[in-house]
Amino acid sequence: MEIGAILRSLPQVATSPFAFVAYVLVVAAWLIVALRVKRNKNLLDALEKVPLEQRLAALQAEMGNVSPPKGFTAQQWLRSRIHTYYFYAFLALYLAVALMFIIAVAARPPASPPLTIESLKNASYEVDGELVTLQNGLRKFGVSPSQEGYIIVQLVDWAFGDLDGDGNADAVVVLAFDWGGSGTFMYLVPVLNKSGNPQTYNPAVEIGDRGTFRSVIIKEKVVAAQVLLHGKDDALCCPTVLTTLNFRLHGQELKCIGKSCKQLDDEFK
Repeated sequence: MEIGAILRSLPQVATSPFAFVAYVLVVAAWLIVALRVKRNKNLLDALEKVPLEQRLAALQAEMGNVSPPKGFTAQQWLRSRIHTYYFYAFLALYLAVALMFIIAVAARPPASPPLTIESLKNASYEVDGELVTLQNGLRKFGVSPSQEGYIIVQLVDWAFGDLDGDGNADAVVVLAFDWGGSGTFMYLVPVLNKSGNPQTYNPAVEIGDRGTFRSVIIKEKVVAAQVLLHGKDDALCCPTVLTTLNFRLHGQELKCIGKSCKQLDDEFK
């Protein structure tokens, strides 16, 4: 059960007439308990001033024809009554909380249908101000790498998971941009699940060259991408340091988190 979705439904619980009835009943129960406990405590104090053999008669004169169980003194019976009232008070509170939890579960918005790989392969993405609509995971502009404006954009990897904490499975895609040069540049793009439709107009994050990308997953709202970065002795062509870059969604943008962020910044200096 998605706790986050239940917590987000709490404002609706506060407006429920059933929740209002529960609030009133809890307050009434605790008020009654407080009055009964105070009365019994006052009786306990008064019985201390009564001779031992007269205490049961004094108790019965105050509370009616009560009969403490065998072996119970009048004081012990009163203390047990106080504990019973406390139990009733906490039982009322527990039942009210249980009712509000049930209302919260019932008030949860229905889960969005899952995103599909097919929808990701045919969505539009914005990278560096350019809007690109893929067709079956690919889009090609121009016919030759030597031609101006030649670009190949390809969806090379993806992962599903909740990014924004709403309980719905979002996604992150890895796009490869080839401008016809020596390198193919890789970008992470978060994709939010809006009622089963991919919301893709979110800023992209560059994570390196195609040859350095290894994998991507989403776990506990964190995007983890494994890439090769340059070590201090690595040649420009050949990074060897396997690094996990972690990103978390802030608004609609993925922000790098953790110690590896400095390594990523250094990579693109």
